[in-house]
Amino acid sequence: MKKIYCYSDYRKYIQDYYFYQKSIRKSFTYRVLSARAGINSSGFYPLVVQGKRDLTDATIKKTSDALELSPFESEYFANLVRFNQAKTLKKKNMYFEQLLEVLSKKDLNLISENQYDIFSEWYHGVIRELVVCREFDNDFRKLGTMLSPPISARQARKSVELLLKLGFLKKVDGKYLQTSPVLTTGNNLKSHQIINYQVKMLKLAQEAFDRFGPYDLLSNSSTTFRISRETFELFKIKNRTYREELLKIAEADTEADQVFQLNINMFPVSNPKHKGNKNV
Repeated sequence: MKKIYCYSDYRKYIQDYYFYQKSIRKSFTYRVLSARAGINSSGFYPLVVQGKRDLTDATIKKTSDALELSPFESEYFANLVRFNQAKTLKKKNMYFEQLLEVLSKKDLNLISENQYDIFSEWYHGVIRELVVCREFDNDFRKLGTMLSPPISARQARKSVELLLKLGFLKKVDGKYLQTSPVLTTGNNLKSHQIINYQVKMLKLAQEAFDRFGPYDLLSNSSTTFRISRETFELFKIKNRTYREELLKIAEADTEADQVFQLNINMFPVSNPKHKGNKNV
């Protein structure tokens, strides 16, 4: 059976899944699918396939589980449902952008929660990039001085050991290699470690003005928008898509010899409008 990513109609996918399972074992029915989803109605999915019933947020999750979709597949399926069921062109465009976003990252390696120690210090990610593009001959003092700001030899050595332990690096014939060139946490920013990591990176960005000054090695911009909450959600999608495009460009750069940090931030600088008061 084709992967969910090949489908532009979630109803067709459910129908094809049913026929595929039926071809494997005759006992499979829509009742079985409903039972898997915890839905007490054998006629629910036939009505969905026929376009007579829609999926809600609750039944989207239950259906993803029943269809045994992976996390990325579930994300695509959820956005496909919302895209197919959207009533306005603006909504359709928003969910279509999200579908494209999932497709762009489906082949990336997702960092699991048991690997979140990489976010315990700002320099672990930098070390992971440096050791594959700079020679340091196992001189960890030398490696530490390659960072800006520099870190100690002990910190550099412990960082390399952690990256090897967590599986972000491997050593082959005396050389360090990345197990996957591009890594992502997905859209999960709820972890305390990840939030602390973001705060540390913002502090580094502030300190970079003192370390480098307004030179060519800094790229900064600031823009103020007047937008709705719905457009804000669209901006977040665009920001993630842009970051993923840059990751792919970086992956293709065979002459890389320096490590840069990119921070994209967006936050409110006004209070929300109070409902019912047009003058606020």
